[in-house]
This record gives sequence, C-alpha cells and structure tokens, in this order.
Amino acid sequence: MESETIIATLPYVKGFISLRRYIQGPGVIKYSGKFIKIFGKRAFVFADEVVMGIIKDLLSRSFKEFGIEAEFEVFRRECSWEEINRLSRLAEKFHADVVVGAGGGKAIDIAKAVGNKLDISVVCLPTIASTDAPTSALSVIYTEPYPGEFLEYKF
Repeated sequence: MESETIIATLPYVKGFISLRRYIQGPGVIKYSGKFIKIFGKRAFVFADEVVMGIIKDLLSRSFKEFGIEAEFEVFRRECSWEEINRLSRLAEKFHADVVVGAGGGKAIDIAKAVGNKLDISVVCLPTIASTDAPTSALSVIYTEPYPGEFLEYKF
C-alpha cells in the first residue's frame, strides 16, 4: 500500500496494474479447475442465485477432475462491508487459498475485496462483457441493503 500511495502523489509517475493471467473462449469454464489450480487447491466460490445455477455443476465437475476442494456460497447481491466480512469469515472457516467471484461487477469487486482482506489469490469469472471489474485494481463499496448507495472505493 505504501508504494501505491507514493505513486499516487508523484504527478510525473504513471502506474499500471494488470492481471497475472487472462483466459477466454467458448466453453472455457469446463477447464476452470486446470487454471484455478495454478492459484490454489481450496476454492471459495460465490455468485448470485442465477449465476450459481449456471456455473455450480460445471465448476464442480472441473474441480473434481483437477483435484480442487470447493465451497460454494450465494452472494447477497451487494458489495458492502457487511457482505465482504460475511464472505471473508466463510472463506477463512473453509481455509480457502483462492476466492472465485462469478457474475457481474459487484460479485467481482467483492471477490477482490475478500481476497485482499484474507491475502489470498482471486479468480474472476465475469458473466457479462460490459464490466471492467476483472481488470481494475479497485472494489466499489456500497451501503446495505440492496440496492445500496455508493460508499467508497477500496484499492
């Protein structure tokens, strides 16, 4: 964090934070276990109810094939401190070494916040093409209940 603060205060210095790895293609979710195993063997996965219904069986099969233990949790739709803390406690209880957020921007933002809080790897599974959340180094935090109001940015 100290280096980020220094960079932000130097007007002549520019920085770029990027992903370690980016993978896409038709049906790539079937191979997710192979790619997620690079980052950990105990995956804490969350998504909203709709997305969970789409991905859970596909991920479970791929995780089994590649030797990953997983815990699945339904995300309560808002990227709030309450939800970050709730999901962090569950991931910690599971002894997760990688957090996987699937869905739109809020799910991915909360995955980044949980991973940062627990100091574990983060994998983003965006389900919409219009979000830049997987490529940014911040989470947008809102108040509860859903739909919340903007509260702050968490870098």
